[in-house]
Order: sequence, then C-alpha cells, then structure tokens
Amino acid sequence: VAYILHQWSRNWDVPIIISSPRESGVKASDLTPVLEASIDVILSFDPDDPGMDPAKERIRLTLNKNRNGASGYVHLLFEKEKAIFLPCSFP
Repeated sequence: VAYILHQWSRNWDVPIIISSPRESGVKASDLTPVLEASIDVILSFDPDDPGMDPAKERIRLTLNKNRNGASGYVHLLFEKEKAIFLPCSFP
C-alpha cells in the first residue's frame, strides 16, 4: 500500500495525507524501516496539560519527522465548542 501511495504522489505531483491513530508513547522511530523510509512528514497531536479547563485543551503539535527540513513543536489551544486551534501564548 505504501508503495502505491508513493507512486500516486509522484505521478500526480500531490501530497498524500494519511491519518493513523497511535498508542501513547509510540515514536516515529518505532515504525518499521520500510514504512518509515516512505514517509516524508510525521506530525503528532498530544495533550500538553490535562489539568486545564475541559472546554479548552492545550495541545502540543510536534513535527516528529521532516525529510526536507527541521523538526520541532508548537503549543496550541483547542477550543472544543468551536472545534478550532488557536495559538497558545504560554510555553
């Protein structure tokens, strides 16, 4: 499947985006070598402060792998009622 998706991406010059749930604590390096080699970017959303207001959840968006650049993270605030992410001003 990964090979076919890679070929589609190359033939049509478009990114292929796949969402996959993961177990807590699983890292990008835990992927099989073949699968990890075919992935260009891995992003993860993780709760950052479980003790916050339940209507607004602090999220850490991490760029775990970026084949063409740097990795890093940003803190976001998720407003559940509006289903939007906002910039988070505190670390």
